Amino acid sequence: MGKITFFHSRRRVPMGKILLIMRLSIVLLLISFHVSAKNFAQNFITLQVTETKLTAALKKIERNSSFRFYYSDDVLPKDKLVNLSVNNADINDVLKLMLEGTSLSWKMLDGNRVVIGRFAALSQNNFQQSVSGVIRDQQGNPLEGVY
Repeated sequence: MGKITFFHSRRRVPMGKILLIMRLSIVLLLISFHVSAKNFAQNFITLQVTETKLTAALKKIERNSSFRFYYSDDVLPKDKLVNLSVNNADINDVLKLMLEGTSLSWKMLDGNRVVIGRFAALSQNNFQQSVSGVIRDQQGNPLEGVY
């Protein structure tokens, strides 16, 4: 039997090199799937806390995950105790349960950074205000054609 050639090239590639390239390709593909699945799973938290202060619960999440929380000590309630037992729960659901009963909310930033604070709710009603009046020149006379 002769050696296998591709694309009718004049250079012959040994079958052993082809198999080696195929094996390496499969290994790299499997590694990329593993990394992709690991990055996808980063938004899920397993946490069990009972009668724990909110700040301590946030620090526990930081120790056991890649999330980092940014907040002011003046904003977080010092006496808020958290009772929570979740297994592979989405971080948004965990934060919703932890911040329940407070006026706090959170914003997710790039790199698994979370800012906790009091954010003004932005709704369309805030931006749809009608303004009426008369535009006048420097002498106080109304300008024509200005709406």
